[in-house]
Amino acid sequence: RITGLTDRIGPAERNRVLSLARAQSIDAAIRQRIVPERVSVRGAGAELIYNNDLPEGRLYNRTVLIEVATPIDPE
Repeated sequence: RITGLTDRIGPAERNRVLSLARAQSIDAAIRQRIVPERVSVRGAGAELIYNNDLPEGRLYNRTVLIEVATPIDPE
C-alpha cells in the first residue's frame, strides 16, 4: 500500500490531490518492477506524522509511506 502525505499548509482539497499525485508517482515507478495487481494507492491529505508547526516537520510531512505486507495463507 502506498500512501501520499502532505503538510497542513493550503486548502484541504489541494492537499488531498497533491498527496494522491505523490503516491501515484511512486506507484508508477514501482509497477515497472513488480506485479501491478498487488499495489494499492491512496492520498491521505494532511494526516500528519510530524509536528506541522515547525518548518522541518512540514518538510517531513511531505512524503510517501510504502507498506509491504506478506499475505497470511489461511489453513
